[in-house]
Amino acid sequence: MSINWKSDKNGVEFTKHSNFRIETTPHPTFNEMVSIVKGPSFGSHLFGKKFITYAKAIAAIDIVCGEKLIGKGAKAAKEEMMELGLEVE
Repeated sequence: MSINWKSDKNGVEFTKHSNFRIETTPHPTFNEMVSIVKGPSFGSHLFGKKFITYAKAIAAIDIVCGEKLIGKGAKAAKEEMMELGLEVE
C-alpha cells in the first residue's frame, strides 16, 4: 500500500483519509505508528488515538464511517454506498 505523506509547516508528516488527518507518531519500538488528530465531529472519539500501523488507523476510520451510514437508515446508506462504488444487494 502506497501512502502519499505530506509535510506541514512544522515538518510533521500527515495524510488524509475520509476527511480524517493521520499523522506519523515516532516511537522507538513501533516504527510505523500513526495517530488520528483531526476529522469530522462524528469521529471525535478517535482524535488522539495511536495505531501501530496505518492500515489499523484506516480500519478504525472505515468502521466509524460505516456505522454512520448504518445510522442514516437503509435507503440513504444504499445510495451513499452506491456513490462510493460498493455493490449493494
